[in-house]
Amino acid sequence: MQDPIVVQLTKIISDNDNIRTNETIGNCFDLPRKGYPFVLFCRSIVIPDLGPTSRMITTSMVESCEAVSPTTWVFRTLNSVYELELLALDTQW
Repeated sequence: MQDPIVVQLTKIISDNDNIRTNETIGNCFDLPRKGYPFVLFCRSIVIPDLGPTSRMITTSMVESCEAVSPTTWVFRTLNSVYELELLALDTQW
């Protein structure tokens, strides 16, 4: 099994509120690729009386992806533009 990649996903532009926070840190197993949705596993927003829980964020299909540095990518989906920054390999968020 592939080791998870710890990343920070930042919503730059969006015409919806499907991702409730502008910045999220979590684990992914693949970097964004054109023609595929991007999937991120992360902690959810803590809800009183439930304690910490987890969530899975899935974007719509990636339309374009560009490396802006060795550890940072900007990618566009149907409705949004995101920045993805590599934080670490094989660690927990």
